[in-house]
Amino acid sequence: MEWLTKASGVGHIEAKFKLSYMYNEGIGEPIDAHKSFHLILELAEVGHTYAKYKVGLFYLNGYLKPLNKGVLKRMIF
Repeated sequence: MEWLTKASGVGHIEAKFKLSYMYNEGIGEPIDAHKSFHLILELAEVGHTYAKYKVGLFYLNGYLKPLNKGVLKRMIF
């Protein structure tokens, strides 16, 4: 977990994705949905396809308020 955190801190995309999964599942750390979601959101904003899908599910299922149009455009395009 330590190496993933370091790699994530310098922008390694797959490290962020794996770290998000670990926070979501409670692997190596207690479950932290807040940290997990913020990592997924960062990934979605830089174009990570699966992260965009996960963020869309959060909104579709009503877990989050609608995004402002500026953020939404960055995620889609």
